[in-house]
Amino acid sequence: MRIRRYLDFTNRPRWAKVLDGILSQNIQEKYHVRDKKSAINTFLQTWKPSMKGEGVTTPPRMIKMIKTAKKYGVTFDPTYMDQETRRQLPIWYHLGTAGGRRNENEQWAICQRQNHGIGSVGEMERYVNEPMPTSHKRRRNCACVRCKAHRDNGCENPIACKARGKKRLDDLPPRWNPSTKVEPLHH
Repeated sequence: MRIRRYLDFTNRPRWAKVLDGILSQNIQEKYHVRDKKSAINTFLQTWKPSMKGEGVTTPPRMIKMIKTAKKYGVTFDPTYMDQETRRQLPIWYHLGTAGGRRNENEQWAICQRQNHGIGSVGEMERYVNEPMPTSHKRRRNCACVRCKAHRDNGCENPIACKARGKKRLDDLPPRWNPSTKVEPLHH
């Protein structure tokens, strides 16, 4: 089954990675995805690709695969995820925020992607929990080495940027949040 190989994230074939790139270039406008690089995989995120219409570049065979998966209800909805799996998921257009208000195009989300290179939940977690030096002051123009390095990378306000990152993590429901201990279900 082609969809099974496409969704095998431990040993992905090259064509699956290429398809992810093609699908990310064909996202439906209603999802307001401005940074296409943050669109990793339609089954792991809340955006959906366009399947028809002018400008759609997805090969017909792949469209059929995606439609078949949709028809049979293929989704990423595990009953249990360990903390490491939750950390590996994309932070942008996160499935745990489905139905909620998303702000992937706000100033701090853009800064986190472009200036801090954050793409996964784990990367966001490391960023917001980064140990700060004793000279750190909770103000916009803090002169500590970490804040200065972040500003040198293009971050206008490391304190506000980290605070928004922490809020993004805190807004993840417990089953998606790596800081929450979730026990596996035993049958």
